[in-house]
Amino acid sequence: MGNTLVNSNEITDFRYGIHAMNTPGIRIGSDLNDDPFPNSIKFNLGATPGISDLYAGIRLQRCDGAFVTGDNFSNSLPDIENDVEVSSTGLTNFRGIDIENSRDTRINCNVIRNLPRSITFTGHCERNLLRNNRMSGYENAIELYGAYITDQFQVDGSGDQPTDNQWLDANSDLRVSGSFMPIDPVNWYYKTSDQKYDPDPTLASTSILLRVPGSGTVVCDDYSDQRTRDELFGDVVYDSLEFAEYVDENTYYARMNTYLAMENDTSILYLNELSDTTYQNFYFGMQSLNVGELARVNELSVYPDSVLTAISINDAVSEDNDIEFNKKTVNHIYLNTFAIDSSLSGTDSTTLEAIAYMNWYQAGDVIYTAASMLFLEIQPSVPSSRLFAPNTMINPTYTAEIQSVIAVPNPAQDFVVLNGINSAFKVVEFYDTKNNLLKSISGDIRGEEVSLDFAPGIYFIKVTDEANIVYFKKIAIIR
Repeated sequence: MGNTLVNSNEITDFRYGIHAMNTPGIRIGSDLNDDPFPNSIKFNLGATPGISDLYAGIRLQRCDGAFVTGDNFSNSLPDIENDVEVSSTGLTNFRGIDIENSRDTRINCNVIRNLPRSITFTGHCERNLLRNNRMSGYENAIELYGAYITDQFQVDGSGDQPTDNQWLDANSDLRVSGSFMPIDPVNWYYKTSDQKYDPDPTLASTSILLRVPGSGTVVCDDYSDQRTRDELFGDVVYDSLEFAEYVDENTYYARMNTYLAMENDTSILYLNELSDTTYQNFYFGMQSLNVGELARVNELSVYPDSVLTAISINDAVSEDNDIEFNKKTVNHIYLNTFAIDSSLSGTDSTTLEAIAYMNWYQAGDVIYTAASMLFLEIQPSVPSSRLFAPNTMINPTYTAEIQSVIAVPNPAQDFVVLNGINSAFKVVEFYDTKNNLLKSISGDIRGEEVSLDFAPGIYFIKVTDEANIVYFKKIAIIR
């Protein structure tokens, strides 16, 4: 974890109050001793904000282990607020705290007022925990955008206890809403002494399974996670986690994130419990796969004396899916430029830009690395099968067919030769990363050189054979 602290600031009328990317362990509103030093973030956008870009009090992208702490209710002022309640509806781009693909976050004791979306989660946000946040003046208080969050409760001597988040809009039932990736719902513990603690008073959500335990004590400087190992990791380790969409990609992502959590804290593997062997088998099994090798590349890349070793390991990885392909590509560029204090070439920049603007199912968390290397702000789209246009690639990531087509050379410069499937080609199509069709060739061109008159970057090849079976392959063009 890092030692980045953002504390005691008064921020007014900026599009982002605080924005962090690729900053693990960042603490916003507290110091390393867990003492509060809250920030005050204010917007003056009125009741009908005329905004088209994303506005957020705090925005975190790929910031695993981030702590966001409010003022502990020591005064009556909110931590994040707009000057008046927003009357416009459907304003999804005005948010209080926006968490994107960040695991193990702690959101404690924030007062958020008059933001249409108080807190949002996008993508893989496993093992997050919200404690004693107070939300008012919202349209949708906590909204999920294709999100994976985990059970919301803490543990004390009397068992599982609620975390006392409070929804203070009596006339609004949209307290937790949006799209949730896993099929199984989240267990959300709350106390029944007042309806303000109930995350779903009308039972409108199919993603929340309400639990009603006792009433414990919630403190703002508690960032611990007292949930058991099985509660945190069991569904992944025991392979019981199911997703509604992008099953292969989400499963890969969840397994990778679980492995990285264990890599960061190997004590998880040794609890003197009967299930230790199961967890150790999962960890060492993942360590022997590409996930483990690519994680090792990351570890070595920060040490100047280990860069050549990191390059060797990275180049030896034979990618099994698009996430690994793009991770390996960005690693290669980083290790041969930033890591040795060298500059990016034009081709490097073009390739990084193409990857940065992909979604995380195509490229994983490396989109944030690519964006950081180019100083880009990115707002990845939330992938959904309903969003893809008909008669295009329809999300070619992580399918069995993607490895059936062989493209040589890859990366390519002026031409590519396609082979690898037994049936004759019927149509070969080339697409850019925005699903624009660039080139179409009819007929069986297996073994023939196909000219590549495209700019350097990432491209997808769609092959339809005579049986109308579709295959995909990704290539990089460099010059």
